[in-house]
Amino acid sequence: MVVVNSNHQKRSGSESLEAMKEHAAEKGYNFYYAFDENSLLANALGGQTAPHAFLFDCNLELAYKGAIDDNYKSAKEVNKAYLKDTISSLGNGEKVAIAETKPVD
Repeated sequence: MVVVNSNHQKRSGSESLEAMKEHAAEKGYNFYYAFDENSLLANALGGQTAPHAFLFDCNLELAYKGAIDDNYKSAKEVNKAYLKDTISSLGNGEKVAIAETKPVD
């Protein structure tokens, strides 16, 4: 998994590389964090806001795009974990139930 910062206007403060490294260490994240210098990747995928998730299957086909879950403000109040559900479906060889949602506003 790769997390990409495509918003060139938000790379300081809480979204700086150093702050993201600290956050990842605090949360125990184990994935790559990269910069999309001129937002080329985000633009190619149709990224609209942050976060906007794009998950590809083993054939590099887009399996899901949209919000990570239905409550970006509170992990405790998530009812639908869209990205996690898609990963589980793909891992179990099942059809993805929800392939697209609206990204976070």
